[in-house]
Amino acid sequence: MILALTIAAAAAQDVPDLSLNTQLYRPAIASPHFLWTDESGLTTDGGFSARAALHWANDPVVYRGPEDERVAVLDDVVQTDVSAAWRARRLLLGVNVPAVLRATSDIAEPQAGLGDLAGEVRVTALHRDAAPVGLALGARGWLPTATTGGPLAASAASFEGQLVVDRQISDLLLAANLGYRLRADEPSEAVSWDDQLVGRVGAAWSASDAVGLSLDLAGQAAWRALEEPAARPMEIMGGGWVALGAASLRAGVGTGLGSGLGAPRLRTVLALDLQPDRQREVAAPSSAPAVSPPAAASPPLAEDAPAPTQTEPTLEAPAELSVRVMDPAGVALRATVQLIDLDTAASWMNAQLFEVASGAYTVFVEAPGFAPVRQEIRLDAEQRMVIDVVLTPTD
Repeated sequence: MILALTIAAAAAQDVPDLSLNTQLYRPAIASPHFLWTDESGLTTDGGFSARAALHWANDPVVYRGPEDERVAVLDDVVQTDVSAAWRARRLLLGVNVPAVLRATSDIAEPQAGLGDLAGEVRVTALHRDAAPVGLALGARGWLPTATTGGPLAASAASFEGQLVVDRQISDLLLAANLGYRLRADEPSEAVSWDDQLVGRVGAAWSASDAVGLSLDLAGQAAWRALEEPAARPMEIMGGGWVALGAASLRAGVGTGLGSGLGAPRLRTVLALDLQPDRQREVAAPSSAPAVSPPAAASPPLAEDAPAPTQTEPTLEAPAELSVRVMDPAGVALRATVQLIDLDTAASWMNAQLFEVASGAYTVFVEAPGFAPVRQEIRLDAEQRMVIDVVLTPTD
């Protein structure tokens, strides 16, 4: 679709000067399932992660004059976004560095340069793997560091606060972001562009641990110009990912909805994610030996009894269980963690990651000065489960 800027003033014969950043695409930082929507975070998230994305937008800003003349203020934009994040339990710190590789226009020479640098902080209040929903509060700020001009660079710093909510339903992850963006009033004869309401919703389906699909819908609206179509850009993007060890390759295709400023006719995104600490945690073998009860002695075979038939065991991918122990304030505790197989009475002790066969188990956790906790769970083949155990002081 071609986005229009309708100017009713008499001076509308000239293309308006847009000295503001009209780019609608805001890459997610440390979001394993989405290209756009933020996630609350998991209890197993930790360490360092990074994303390098390349995206192309066609006709994000097009002007239509009174005589229906069409001028592409921004024709094609090719940009990279390099993001990095570090997570420690509930806190996430991130940064995004954009670079415009090439931007073409009908009214200016092609240009390239640095974009507006962004920094983010996010605190997870509820983990979705330990609560009915995940909940996080985040803030992102942009500095006017762009070396490009026109509608690719903001004239002043801006700030966005947001609420992140998500929920896992079987293989489907649903997420929603709602926020408010504070920005300097950048008056233009084309459109009002000041503080904005922002929103993103996403749905991601994991076909397996290595393959999945995603759908993002994002939009924003200028607080003082909600009635102006050009001030309410929206965009939808479908995508998918393939995990390659510690890296994930993901791609997306999107299009603008309506006539908002900055929403393109077509957008494509190709990204590479790196989560080395997450991969090491998942792949680390359990160092705790299994403790099994002694087997009962077998009765002797009669001399004429046939030899027992040897059968090949059925190989089953193990399940993985990670147990995190904390006090009521969320502070990690040193504790004794025992995993007991309810069928065989075999047990495992104090492993960071238990790798066991599918079945029913009891998790027993105890620490000095705290009441012990016993919890029954069920593990399926290839399942990766993470549980948080909160110990209550006995005093």
